[in-house]
Amino acid sequence: NVASIGVSAFCNCSSLSCISIPDKITVIGGGAFSGCDSLTRVDISDLSAWCKIVYDNISANPLSKAGNLYLNNIKVTKLTIPSDVTRINSYAFCNCNCLTDITISNKVTSIEDLAFYGCNNVTNVIIGNKVTSIGASAFYGCSSLISITIPDLVTSIGDSAFYGCSSLTNFTIPNKITSIEDGVF
Repeated sequence: NVASIGVSAFCNCSSLSCISIPDKITVIGGGAFSGCDSLTRVDISDLSAWCKIVYDNISANPLSKAGNLYLNNIKVTKLTIPSDVTRINSYAFCNCNCLTDITISNKVTSIEDLAFYGCNNVTNVIIGNKVTSIGASAFYGCSSLISITIPDLVTSIGDSAFYGCSSLTNFTIPNKITSIEDGVF
């Protein structure tokens, strides 16, 4: 029945190598996994529930240390956001280095700050056509990302959204963009 993981809950558990996050978790407090330098695996059983977790900061998400996400004991490399998810929360997949392809469903309307920060093995991203905003540093450091098309409904792209995407050679910006912040590309 646990619904949250508190601030610094696993802080400095230096021998923790794997953690399973229950589907009922909705909030993870700041620094919950800070100092968990041996963490290499995060296990979940419901991708929708994972996408809806609110993280206080980057070190609240165990992926920031582990880099590897397992859904029902299968390593996630090709991520498809489920159709019942309407926004991708901040830090949701930060430093998830096992990802190579991301498909964001047509139900998602916003990609929040640092959602895919540091996913350095992602080469392909398909953003659904209902997305209206891409947050600051959303794809920061996705150094293997080659091509991305920004949907027509997007009106704002946050600071450094694609900063460090050094392989990005092809992108399309729609006509409705009203704001492109500092350091986007």
